[in-house]
Amino acid sequence: MRPGDRIRSLQGPILVLGASGFVGANLARTLLEHRADVVATTSRTPAWRLEDLPARNVREFDALVALNVDRMLDEVQPRTVFNCIAYGAYSFETDGELILRTNLMSTHALLERLATRNIAAYIHAGSSSEYGENAAGPEEHDFLAVNSEYAVSKAACAHLIHYYGKQHGLPSANLRLYSVYGPLEDPSRLMPKIVQHGVRGELPPLVDPHIARDFVYSDDVVDAFVAAASELREDDYEISHVGMEGRGAWLDDALEQIKAIWQGGEVGPTTAGQPGLVIGGYVDASLERAVDKADGWIAGGMPPEAFGETAKKLEASWAEAGREGAPRKMALAYFALGDDPEGDANGYLTDYYAFLGEETAKFIADSAAKDAGTVRQYIGAFEAAGCDELILFPSSGDPAQVDLLADAVAG
Repeated sequence: MRPGDRIRSLQGPILVLGASGFVGANLARTLLEHRADVVATTSRTPAWRLEDLPARNVREFDALVALNVDRMLDEVQPRTVFNCIAYGAYSFETDGELILRTNLMSTHALLERLATRNIAAYIHAGSSSEYGENAAGPEEHDFLAVNSEYAVSKAACAHLIHYYGKQHGLPSANLRLYSVYGPLEDPSRLMPKIVQHGVRGELPPLVDPHIARDFVYSDDVVDAFVAAASELREDDYEISHVGMEGRGAWLDDALEQIKAIWQGGEVGPTTAGQPGLVIGGYVDASLERAVDKADGWIAGGMPPEAFGETAKKLEASWAEAGREGAPRKMALAYFALGDDPEGDANGYLTDYYAFLGEETAKFIADSAAKDAGTVRQYIGAFEAAGCDELILFPSSGDPAQVDLLADAVAG
C-alpha cells in the first residue's frame, strides 16, 4: 500500500498532539498532504513549525489542564490520536517537575479519557531513553534501566499504555524512537550543526568516537506512526498493548450501526438489498449474535465433526427465534500442497498461532491438509456436516498453491 493510501485509510478525525515539536510537525504536515480532517495542537503560538498550515487545522492547547483535554476531545471527536507531546528531550529542558507533569501526568489524563471513547488507534511517541543504562542493542521487552527523570517519565508512560491497553481495551502502541533527524529539526541538534559548519567550511565539535547513536530519518518515523495506526489488529493486541476486554459489547453496538448504515443507503454503493453478514466465533454469544443480527455463522479452524454439532445448535436457535429460511453456514480449513507441505504448514501456522502455546499451534499445523486426497476428504466431510461454503487457506505465499488446490479439488 502506498503511503498516501495508508494515510487515507486511517479512521478520522485525526488528532496530533504536540504538533509544534519536531516529530509532531513532520507527522501533521504529512497527514495534511493527504486529508483535511487533521487537527494539530501546539502549546503556544506562534509555532514556527506550523506557521504556514491552515488555521482551521491548528489549535492552541495546554495538555496540563484537564478541562482543556475534555474540551479538545469533545470538539474534535478523534478516532485516531497521535501523541507527540514531550518535554526533557533537549539538554536545556531540565525542570524535573515539568518533565513529569508534561510527559506522565498529561498522558495519564489523556488515556483515562480516551478509554471511555470510541478510539480506533492511539499511537504514542516513546523514546529509546526508556532503556536508560541498558542501551546497548536492547530487545523491546528488556529491563528499562532508567537513568534520568526524562527516562522515568517516558518509561512510566509505556507502562500506562500497557495498562490501558490490557485492562481497558484501548487500541494503542508505544513507539520508542531513537535519534530522529530531518526537516524542522531544532538548530541545536547534531545534523543541523553539521550542515551549519559545513556551509562555513568548518568541522563541527564532535564527541568521543566510541559513543554511538542510532539515527532514523523523520520520514521513516512518520511512516512507522501511520503503519502502526493502520495495522493494529486483533492478533497484534498483545504486542501493541491492547486488551480484549469489552469487545463483545463493542461488537454488538458496531453491528447495530453497520445494519443501520446499510438500511439508510447513505454510505457505499447502491445495491439490490443489503450485503450478507455472517458472525464468527465458538462461544454461545457468537451463535446468539448470528441469530439476532446476521444471516449466518462461520467457524474458524474447527474440525468437521465439531462444526456439525455447532451447526445443529445454530439451526435450533434460528428456528426458535422465528427466523425464516436457514442460516448460512461457513467454515475454513488450512492446506499446504507442493514440494514441502509439512515445512510450509509448520513454518506458517506454528508461528501465527504461537500465542496459543506450542502444543495447540502444532496441533493446528498438523491438521492442515497436505495432499490432494486429504483436501477432498475435508471438502466431503464439511459438506456432509451441513457446511454451505468452505474457505481453504494456503499455508504458503506461493501463488502456485491456487493451481495445486484446483487440481486437488478436481481429482
